[in-house]
Amino acid sequence: MAEAKKTSSTLKKKTSKKRGWVWGGGFILVLIILGLMPRQGSLNFGLCKAFIELNETYPQSVEYVAAEDMAEVQRVSYIRVDPFGQRTFNTIVCRFKTFDDGRLILERVNINGDRAYPQEDPANVARFNRGISALIANPPDVTLPEGLPANIKDYR
Repeated sequence: MAEAKKTSSTLKKKTSKKRGWVWGGGFILVLIILGLMPRQGSLNFGLCKAFIELNETYPQSVEYVAAEDMAEVQRVSYIRVDPFGQRTFNTIVCRFKTFDDGRLILERVNINGDRAYPQEDPANVARFNRGISALIANPPDVTLPEGLPANIKDYR
């Protein structure tokens, strides 16, 4: 009887040890998977990105390098490559407004902060706002950029 009790308690200890290892291994696996997933931005980032893509004139490519989300303000830095290979670094600030009924509009846009660009025109922003409902229904890619290059030569 005492021997049977010993075996059952030893068996319970081994089973609980195995369970602990399985749960610990599963937890570590989940942490690794979450660490490898790309970071996701907000809907405001997706809308600001869509505004850039719709309003850049003849870009060969647009590479997003940084994004900052500050409640109703979204700042996105990107490198635009034109058809001649000229690379320009730009920063756009999109200011959004949310109404009580849940509607979201782009209130104002500021590109590079220094001078007025034609894309900043309120009529252009109003035209973009008409399509926001379609963008919300078919959300754009909101994967955040990895950040600014560490080497200054990578900006070229």
